[in-house]
Order: sequence, then C-alpha cells, then structure tokens
Amino acid sequence: MWHTRTGNRTLYGAEARLLAAAIGSVLDELSGQLDADPDHLDTSPWQFGIAVFDDLESHQRLAVLHRVATYLLTETADTLPLNAINEGAIGVLFTEVRDQVLAEIETPSGEQPDTTWRALAWEAFQESQPQGDATEEIAAGIAPLDRFDDDVERWETLVEWLADNILWDRDYEIADCFLDVAPDKAQHRKLMLGIDDEYFTAIAPDPLPAEVPRLLSETQRLARRYPR
Repeated sequence: MWHTRTGNRTLYGAEARLLAAAIGSVLDELSGQLDADPDHLDTSPWQFGIAVFDDLESHQRLAVLHRVATYLLTETADTLPLNAINEGAIGVLFTEVRDQVLAEIETPSGEQPDTTWRALAWEAFQESQPQGDATEEIAAGIAPLDRFDDDVERWETLVEWLADNILWDRDYEIADCFLDVAPDKAQHRKLMLGIDDEYFTAIAPDPLPAEVPRLLSETQRLARRYPR
C-alpha cells in the first residue's frame, strides 16, 4: 500500500498496469547497468532526471525500485515512509511514463504510430478520474482527446495528474536547497515548508552483491503481474 493524499492505496487495474510498465522499463535500464558493472562500481550510470535517485549507485536504485514496486502493487501491512528517496523513485516512474509517451509522439511521419504507452496512460486517466471531470477536461482541451492525440502539452498534463494521484507532494525536487546549508537554516526552511525532519536524511538500502539477483528477479516478477 502507498500513502496518498486520498488515503492508503494498493494499485489495481489500468493504474497498476501503467506503473508496472514503468517499473519494467526502468528495470531494463538498471539491469543493463548491473550487467555492465557487476561489481556496482559505476560512477556515471544512466540519469533519470530525479537527483535523489540519480545520486544512488545502480544496486541501490534496484533496491529502492524493488521496495517501491512491492508497496505500490501488493497489499502490505503498512506503508512506506514518505521520504525523498521513496517519493523520488515514484517521480522516476512518472518521468519514464512521460518520456515513453513523448517518444511515441515523436515517431517519424510515415511510420505506423505506436500508442502503447499513450493507451496505458489514457486508460489510467479514464479509470482514476471521476467520469464527469474527465469528460470536462477533454472537452476543454486540457486532456488528450484519445490515445492517438499527439499534443505534447496535453499528455504532459495528463501524466502530472496521474502522478498527483499517488505522490503526497514533490519535496524531493528541492533537496538541493538543504545541502551545504547551516543546520539552523535548514531546520527553519523545513518548518516553513512543513517537511519532516527525516525526509531528506533517510538512507537508501545498500544490498550486498549476492542479493542483487534476487532483487532483480522479484522486481521483474512484480512488474509482470500486470502485462501491457
């Protein structure tokens, strides 16, 4: 279960299929990094655009992804703490969704358009939004008309809405504001913004090399529970 603004939720249906696809896509990149660097000594792995995640080594990224996938897609007894690392991983998943959608839109003209990711995102939007709201947003030109829509701004808006359904907030995006700052000033900033003391200090899991194959296979299995 994940602690969202609307309560604790385990993802099902179209929303689960979309996030499972994103988990699988990110996992493909991570497994490639781990294969290329089995000793996990990589100093410049693939960047996903979320600093708190990108600062981790590949095996740590894998452990975080496994943890997040478990809590998103299975009925757990509790929820994960909402800290920068955990929420940053969710941000990575929606960045992946956005990038895959935009890659489909940018398919050269003349080629058969692929709408796999747009269909997943569109279905998740239709399922998660109240039907009246979804209809109004489409009619107003705010949301995509259908999965064949190629308006970038509408799709970016839709992905933001989907992310907001899961993320409590996006304080992980301002982590740099608390680095190299005097403790009293950092504490004042956190109080002003309502950020928990441990939000930015949480430590990422650091699995041993022997644990990596298990984490990889278990995360793959979680992603495959919801085929595209």
